[in-house]
Amino acid sequence: MEIIQMNRGRGKTIYLIKKSAELKYPIICCSEAQRKMIKNTAKEMRLDIPDPISFSSINSKEKLRGLSCLLYTSDA
Repeated sequence: MEIIQMNRGRGKTIYLIKKSAELKYPIICCSEAQRKMIKNTAKEMRLDIPDPISFSSINSKEKLRGLSCLLYTSDA
């Protein structure tokens, strides 16, 4: 497990988007607003990433079983 810890505005989201593009793993985030922000940021960066997934859209733990993913947990 790799933990990325930086102060606010120092590039955590950018790093995660680049990793998602490289590994082709979706980013799981807490809210629909974060999902949209990540998708828009990736588009602005001209990076192709799998569609981010918001926790609120997941109605079953079974959907996550065996899924390789990146977890986004910023509330900033």
